Amino acid sequence: MDKQRNYKPKLYVRTMEKIKQKTKNKFVKDIDHLKELIKKGQHEYALLLGGGTAYSLKDIEYDPKKDIFTIFNYIDESTIKLTTKEVEKGDYTHIGTAIPLKSLIAII
Repeated sequence: MDKQRNYKPKLYVRTMEKIKQKTKNKFVKDIDHLKELIKKGQHEYALLLGGGTAYSLKDIEYDPKKDIFTIFNYIDESTIKLTTKEVEKGDYTHIGTAIPLKSLIAII
């Protein structure tokens, strides 16, 4: 995640309908499912906002040895590192609160 971000994400300027088509309903079921997807190489996610009328793209990596998520937010090009508990609690990111609402989807 420390590498330079000189590219736009695959769905940077696409509509919500295009996102739904491209994701094949790959909703993240829980935090362990997110870790499993990342382990398999899935790093790009869309966090749905406003009931799916908008989205926030994120690049997420996970270090199981340190139990640290590294989250890159495309909207403002910020990066944050959080533990699993911090992600689940939702004080620093909406990822933990989005998962049970089926609002975090893997971009395939």
